[in-house]
Amino acid sequence: MAIAAGTLCNGTVGVGLASVVLVAVNAMVLRLKRARHRDEQLEAGALARVEQFTRQHPGWHLRAYRTPAGMRVLAMHSTFSAQDPEVHALFQALQTDALYARMCRVQNCFRARLTPKPWRIGMRRHIRPPVAAWSAEQAFLPGRLQWIADYERKAQGHAACRFLKAFGDERRVDAKADVVRALHDRVASAYEPLPLG
Repeated sequence: MAIAAGTLCNGTVGVGLASVVLVAVNAMVLRLKRARHRDEQLEAGALARVEQFTRQHPGWHLRAYRTPAGMRVLAMHSTFSAQDPEVHALFQALQTDALYARMCRVQNCFRARLTPKPWRIGMRRHIRPPVAAWSAEQAFLPGRLQWIADYERKAQGHAACRFLKAFGDERRVDAKADVVRALHDRVASAYEPLPLG
């Protein structure tokens, strides 16, 4: 009798626990669906701003890419300096991240990550030593070389961005811009069916 009562009690606790876990999983799935829907809405809004800009500037040719944290746009019809007034107007119209726009102006260049961020592809360890520039002695430290080998192996299975759509006058392609685009698309795996990293 005690065994039957214990089994019944354990079964009830088990069903109750399974119900709690199921509710928690359902809540998590719902949050993910809402986040995905929100991301889709943000991307649609960003693409609409690119479309509107190219309608207002018919001589422009822009290419939009999805990144893990948003979007990037390449101008194809001309090359620009980060100080150009046209760049400022584009950044304002597209509602470009203020920190990115400031970095472009201060560094007088445009930055785009071509390889996945290490933490997005499961790299838990940080490269050692943790500095932006290494001395010749540091460059060949075994731990650093192993970290680079691990990163390169994991990065092969990820893309930095995915091409979405071209906007504007696609016939207008500056030769220098096209060389940059070709390198960007190849290194970033923009056309590969890989997860973004």
